[in-house]
Amino acid sequence: MQSDRRIVSMEELTTVAELQAALPIKPVVARRVEGWTKTIEQILLGEDPRLLVLVGPCSIHSRMGALQFANSAMQAHLKFQDKLFIVMRSFFAKPRTEITRPEHWTGFINDPLLNGSFEMNLGARQSREILLAITAMGLPVATEFLDFFEAQLFDDLVSWGAIGARSSGFQGMRQLGSALTMPVGFKNDTGGNLDIAIKGIRTAAMPQTFPAPNKDGLRCKVSSAGNPFGHLVLRGSPGQPNFGADHVSASKVMIRKAGIKTGLGIDFSHDNSGKVPEMHAAITEDVARQIEAGEDAIRMIMMESHMIGGRQDHWGRDPHEIIPTLSITDPCEPFKLTERNLEVLANANS
Repeated sequence: MQSDRRIVSMEELTTVAELQAALPIKPVVARRVEGWTKTIEQILLGEDPRLLVLVGPCSIHSRMGALQFANSAMQAHLKFQDKLFIVMRSFFAKPRTEITRPEHWTGFINDPLLNGSFEMNLGARQSREILLAITAMGLPVATEFLDFFEAQLFDDLVSWGAIGARSSGFQGMRQLGSALTMPVGFKNDTGGNLDIAIKGIRTAAMPQTFPAPNKDGLRCKVSSAGNPFGHLVLRGSPGQPNFGADHVSASKVMIRKAGIKTGLGIDFSHDNSGKVPEMHAAITEDVARQIEAGEDAIRMIMMESHMIGGRQDHWGRDPHEIIPTLSITDPCEPFKLTERNLEVLANANS
């Protein structure tokens, strides 16, 4: 038969409803998350003068490493709370331009053992456990969504969501953005196109109707109210960073023309730094000067950071040799440098 002839196997996965029932959020934490989400909304609208700062690993690959980073980020969250609102990047899905080799890891949810075994039930459970632990500390979290399952799995824990550069132009991701509980940042695409992200923001702001699974895994017709807190995130393109004053000014004109009132975000990593985390300091200084000069459109920044700077290869290695606090995907800056950059941004936002 023609049907399914290239599908090797299918295995039922634990549903979101089952995972949330097994790993419930405590009421006190649920109230915190709601408050953090409201704070981020106010920052994006310019009603709260603080700068939203998303900082954390490129992608989480270790519970131990994530919680160690969270402890340090929590101290920074408290130290700079008058000027900055620090949220931990907690990304569990790794979007890829191509997946042609086994070492092209697609993230902790898909492959938590880092060896191509794709223990997805374990990945979903452990990802939720990590977010429960971080939010229980008192630290808000942010993540990138690649599908409706992840959005529903984390909707009670995450205070900021991303639609990435490879997803901003997709109808399904824009419709997902319209249903997300939290503010969502749309990144310019990998070629630097801002219009794709802006159209994504406008689409997500409107009510949408689309098919998607509910928390019990049943295919449903979903009708959303629209998300008024979509915003543009500048992440550069190959050889063309877009964090400078001229780019910010031009981007501000574009979003205002499109009726978007949520301000801009700047991703210091990816093509804005050429994936060279040592460049973050120079970008920090540039953005700080813009803020000091009165640029009020910059309301969010993002930095990839881990306890140890750089990155490591993981494929084929003994799991005990993989360092939990060193990225296995894009290189990150060491947290000691992140602290210095946070100080510069806090001083600029006085």
